[in-house]
Amino acid sequence: MGTEPAPSRRQSGAQGSETVSGADIFGLVVCVLVIGYLFYALIRGEKL
Repeated sequence: MGTEPAPSRRQSGAQGSETVSGADIFGLVVCVLVIGYLFYALIRGEKL
């Protein structure tokens, strides 16, 4: 049990750019939109 190798990770430096799945792109787009909206709401909300 103790001699099992750890799951190998891809080294991005050796391959250059790894393939990005559609789910990763969708998640990044959603995160950018949410952060952008929160920033916009923060700026617009300062006018009282």
